[in-house]
Amino acid sequence: MAKEHKQTVVSPNEEIKIDFKKEPKTIEVEQWIDNENTGNIEVKTNSILAPKEKGKYVYNVLADWNQGDVNYVFSIEVK
Repeated sequence: MAKEHKQTVVSPNEEIKIDFKKEPKTIEVEQWIDNENTGNIEVKTNSILAPKEKGKYVYNVLADWNQGDVNYVFSIEVK
């Protein structure tokens, strides 16, 4: 699914802000490594850092509110 979309180009270690109109109770971010493996990414003040290594990366954002939760997928290319 994420491979169908154009990646956003970012710099190594660039801050990526995760912004919602209404602040969720929790935000978790996973990096999709391959079809079966993910890695948890540290979220600080609703932001993550892009990797230092150049390449293409896919992330899954899991946000939770009292009314329910949502998953968003996005991809980046570090150049």
